Amino acid sequence: MKTEKRLTMALSVLVALMMLAVPLASSSNLFVDGGQTNSNGDAPLIGENADKFDWNSVKGNDLKIIETFIVDSQASYDRLIKYYDFDKSDVGTNSDSWADGHQWIAIVYHVPTELTTGTANVPAITFENANIILNNVKVSNTKTITADSANGKITVQFTNFPENLLNADEGGKECQVLVFELGTIAGSDDCLGLSADKYKGEYTTTVKAGTTVSEPSSVVYTDTEYTVNFNLNADGKSLDDVNVNLPGADAFGRYTWHKDADGNIFAIVSGNITIQELIGAFCSANGSDMKVGHSLDAWTSENGQYDNVKYTSGGDLVKGDMTLSAVWTLDSDNYVEVPVNVYVDGTLTGEYTKTYKFDDKDKVVKFDKKSNVIISPSQIPDMDVNGYVVNVTNNNNKLIYTSEVTDANGNKDPKQISVTGSLEVKFTMNTTLYSKITVSSVMFEEDVVLYALNSSDYKYKDVFDALKDTGNIKVGPVNPDNGSYVTSDKYYKITGWNNGSELPDSTRNASADLTLDAELNSYNVVFMVNGKYEVVKVPYGELSDKLCTLDVSGLNRWVSVDMGKYNGATALTPDTFTTFNFNSSTSVKNVETYAGSLKSDEIAAIFVAVFTTQSSTSYAVFDAGNVSDGGKDADFGNKYVDKIIISGENGKNIPLPGVAPSVDAKAILVDWNRTIGSTKTTYTELSKGVTVSDKKVFNNFEKGSVLTYTASWATYASTITLYSGNDVVGVLYVDNGDVNGNIESLTSDIKAIQYKGTIYNGASKLDTVLTAKKDGYALKQWNDADGTKMISYDPSITGEDKSKFDLTKDFKSIEGDMSLYAKFDANKYTIVYNSAIAAAINEMTQTGYVDDALKLLSEATFNNEGHKLLSWNTRADGLGDSYKLGADFTLTGAQFEDLKDKSGEVSITLYAIWDSAQGSGDNPSGNTDGDNDNSNTDTYLLAGILVVIIILIIVVAVVLRKKN
Repeated sequence: MKTEKRLTMALSVLVALMMLAVPLASSSNLFVDGGQTNSNGDAPLIGENADKFDWNSVKGNDLKIIETFIVDSQASYDRLIKYYDFDKSDVGTNSDSWADGHQWIAIVYHVPTELTTGTANVPAITFENANIILNNVKVSNTKTITADSANGKITVQFTNFPENLLNADEGGKECQVLVFELGTIAGSDDCLGLSADKYKGEYTTTVKAGTTVSEPSSVVYTDTEYTVNFNLNADGKSLDDVNVNLPGADAFGRYTWHKDADGNIFAIVSGNITIQELIGAFCSANGSDMKVGHSLDAWTSENGQYDNVKYTSGGDLVKGDMTLSAVWTLDSDNYVEVPVNVYVDGTLTGEYTKTYKFDDKDKVVKFDKKSNVIISPSQIPDMDVNGYVVNVTNNNNKLIYTSEVTDANGNKDPKQISVTGSLEVKFTMNTTLYSKITVSSVMFEEDVVLYALNSSDYKYKDVFDALKDTGNIKVGPVNPDNGSYVTSDKYYKITGWNNGSELPDSTRNASADLTLDAELNSYNVVFMVNGKYEVVKVPYGELSDKLCTLDVSGLNRWVSVDMGKYNGATALTPDTFTTFNFNSSTSVKNVETYAGSLKSDEIAAIFVAVFTTQSSTSYAVFDAGNVSDGGKDADFGNKYVDKIIISGENGKNIPLPGVAPSVDAKAILVDWNRTIGSTKTTYTELSKGVTVSDKKVFNNFEKGSVLTYTASWATYASTITLYSGNDVVGVLYVDNGDVNGNIESLTSDIKAIQYKGTIYNGASKLDTVLTAKKDGYALKQWNDADGTKMISYDPSITGEDKSKFDLTKDFKSIEGDMSLYAKFDANKYTIVYNSAIAAAINEMTQTGYVDDALKLLSEATFNNEGHKLLSWNTRADGLGDSYKLGADFTLTGAQFEDLKDKSGEVSITLYAIWDSAQGSGDNPSGNTDGDNDNSNTDTYLLAGILVVIIILIIVVAVVLRKKN
């Protein structure tokens, strides 16, 4: 029972903890109720609630950055003054109007009072931006700004929080903000050294008091364009006209308004613009009579719902392409939405609505020729009574269908219908004259319908020409090799008809149901991540960072590389790199447009992964260079990838690329060179990467700089590959020709040496690579494949340089690639046999060679009267390694190296083991197999385990019996 009670109590505690976790989790910002969140997890208020920030949502003990944003419009100024409720005389222009043309940065934050007491807790705000360049700025007597220009950081420190930066209490909380002028127009204060073309980029801010530091707040302002669509017919069911006026363009060029061929309204945004600001501009340009019988009340998006009002404050930044869908409200007291059903050849193909004013007295809709005009067949979307006939001249706009409008009872062109009635629009094809041709393709969202005169045949080419003439496809010239076409936007490659049965321009007769064969055309992009890269083939319309398969854990952002500069001859500079937004249709379209001008194997874009904030990011470029002899360009495995770009943190070491460059020539990479002005610095020891030494050091990343290292190549004519067994010891890259004389005559012909995976320039490692080592053996010479000696090795000679070997070359010329094989002599060792007879110890010796088997001496070796020799042992007491008499014995090279003494010699002593326990030479244990473990130990241990198991079984049985 006690056990059951304890189990019950434990379960109760677990359940209580789980129940406690629910309210804790629901009170955290992990359960923000839908909508967009900023980098701190706070849900911005939208719609009617966007007029004021709720300072009561900030907890009294919160140390946090609430928001960092650029003030560069009336909407963002209203966000500062009205939404956050800061005093316009303290942090504004002393008016309700924004100072046109100016840019400020605003940091809204909260520091609890208890963290501001004492000199050790003086609060400070730090923010980073790559373009910050100033040293120190004194803004007023109460605050100073100090900047670390090496790291792009600004720290704002306070001896106390100035009262003019606070706007009283809100629910007992101080509302706090810092605002700095960015100096983007002439005559304005430049608090942070950010000019008009430099204030954009990434800002990361934190607030600190004492040892407490807030979570960072980050915001990015880029030149990327976004498209905001205003969808006035979200479900596509309304047949009512919508009369819309385009709003005027922004005075500062941050957004423009457009209308497409279908009447859809959209804004192109390229600045710091809020959704509410765009809605306000739309609302100001349009009255309440846009759509008959309706009022436009709101807009919906994936971020939530926004009222259709002239916003004066609040707002959510446009951070990507988005669509706002209109929410219309019907004036149901005076208007009704009449259902309109569309039939084509007796089949229902569409269901729509049309708004009409009705007679409240009779509850009927009366049609007239002014305001209540009955629906016309021409108003039905995607339906045309005319069609394109492929096999006649002047083939467009032939009358294919007849049409009529009836009520639900079939009455044609009714004068009135009930408010609960409906209309029908019927289309009937003239099948006596024409037949239908249906063309499907992956290029088309819907099948394309064409027509043919029944009295005449038509060809595949006729249909293909018709698709071009009607604008369904736009293609470039035919490919003479295979008859295919590429669409003018480069998205698709058209290969033929009906799964390859015919070419696009085939002059054979075609059928009524056709499939135009097409496949997504593609282009190449490169992803570079931490020195590695991959080339990815991207179908048009499918560019995404998800295509990268390299490890991008901890990614901060992607940057694109200016391809003109990458492919050019000049060194890359910081402006070569631009933050890239894969969700921006404009940015993606720019890549696709550039790709359209390239050959199929060329690179359209290079994207470099960045793992640090913008202000702390620098770049290193490794240029594969070229080989002067023959003028061959080097690359990194792809002829269009001749530079590897690595991003890194300011001040940190620069790593080497993860892939080595190569060249189609007899050349080997030996160094990396960096040239500054007329000074060239060489960086070697390639396998060691960033080796720190007095010179030849790979630099640290430098702020504001792009460090470029160019490959240095050594050309050669032949290779001499050195083998030890099947293993390559090293490779000599040499010139051909005569090499008369001693070994030194060879060094002048050596361009580079590869040893243990590292390339060394010149002959610096020649002695090392030619004095190959093998455990238990001594190098004698190097032979060619026929066994002829080519290089001799003599370890006994000591020259003036005190080296304890001498090399002698035995060949006189190099005429092509050579392979040399190390010949080794096995080292000898001595076995000393000890009789282990106390009265008269005798010894005998035996000589062996590494890896050669020999037989140990037999029982006739020593005479010990009254005793029998049983075995040999490495210890006199018999507790060492035991060997049988006359057994085979082999010493390996590794064993030789372990046993050799300071002089390099090996001597092994074996002791005789006798059969009696008497005498000094006896083996008291009788153990002759060399096993020093006590075999009884295992037995006792096993028995103990069995006893414990039996006891446990008995205990369990007794407990179960008592319970029963």
